[in-house]
Amino acid sequence: MATPPNPIPPPAGSQPPGAGPLPPPYSPEQHRARTASKLAFGLLGMLGVIILVHYAFLIALVFWKHDDYAASLVVDFSHAWLPVLSGLAGAAATYYFTTRNGK
Repeated sequence: MATPPNPIPPPAGSQPPGAGPLPPPYSPEQHRARTASKLAFGLLGMLGVIILVHYAFLIALVFWKHDDYAASLVVDFSHAWLPVLSGLAGAAATYYFTTRNGK
């Protein structure tokens, strides 16, 4: 036979035994700082990975003697993708470093 549920609720702020400590209360400032940090470092990481992949493809195309494709890749990357990605990464890093110490 199962034990009947306890009709008396536990006091506020208490936890069952073995549940561990209570999480800290929600702080909008800390949440905003963590989000800005993740966004800035994520975009900078993405920029770095894309640049590395671009140069890896460029080296592979030159190695396999596809110079016409390599020239097209350089133009497409430097005129379309690089300005967009560097703008996003720069804006995110600027936001992260100015709001972190600004308030």
